[in-house]
Amino acid sequence: SVIVPVYNNGQFLLNKCFNSLRRSSIFEQMEIILVDDGSTDQQTISIIQRLERTYSNVKTFFFRDDGSGSASRPRNKGLALSTAPYITFLDPDNEAINDGYSKLLKEIKNNDVDMVVGNILRIDNSGVKTFNYYNLARKLTQNNLITEPKQFLKDTNLRAHSIQALVVKRNIIEKNNLKMVTGAAGQDTLFFWELLLNTTKSMVVNEMIHIYYAAITGSVTNSISKSFYEKYLILEQHRIPFLKKEGLFEVYLEGRFTFYFINWYLKRLGRMDKKHIKEAVESLYKIYSLYE
Repeated sequence: SVIVPVYNNGQFLLNKCFNSLRRSSIFEQMEIILVDDGSTDQQTISIIQRLERTYSNVKTFFFRDDGSGSASRPRNKGLALSTAPYITFLDPDNEAINDGYSKLLKEIKNNDVDMVVGNILRIDNSGVKTFNYYNLARKLTQNNLITEPKQFLKDTNLRAHSIQALVVKRNIIEKNNLKMVTGAAGQDTLFFWELLLNTTKSMVVNEMIHIYYAAITGSVTNSISKSFYEKYLILEQHRIPFLKKEGLFEVYLEGRFTFYFINWYLKRLGRMDKKHIKEAVESLYKIYSLYE
């Protein structure tokens, strides 16, 4: 099952995400679930409906409100609607490449593992960058197998990876009742940690799986409005209890928090409309106070 959250980005869905899936050698084996999170753009709605009519392996669901402002709700709904034994995700403005999903599916079916993870390409206005999870795993594991996920996260200072660059067994999500935090931004990181910690054995392969376009107008992480920090406050209110429960809070505080707070949160204040600065700083202070 390939779960695709959609919100007012039908052209990206059609020309990037969906067309890239069609090029896959396992396209006909995919259950593609398009979940619209309350789009107000009629063209987006029409494209989703047309894809469902045209392809028998496409399922759709439409939320009929004004949208949740986060990919979590449609992804959770997609998980609930999915029926395949293996799960992955792909956003409308990203592209699958190199028949990567086919190779991930082959590896997870042929090996006694719960999850298989590959690499991604990140493209923005400054150029192309490779996020090579394989090289990271190769240095810290035997045969690129993660058999002690908590220690692996500690050794990598809680390095997370794209949930769109993996295939995971459906029962890992179901039996552990894993869900993404609704209304939050940056929820992918927390969900990746949860997936990994609930696996017994994961494999990392040296294969490019998808392209992440980081300069897309309208995406949550590129649109700096007053709600940006409010959505991250929701995430942090869930992240901290999770880290404490798993015994990873000090690892995060010592190895990642300061860098993340400065380079992700503080730097974005300068890109915000000045009329919303006061509210943004108040939300940011609440985030900081959670860790104080």
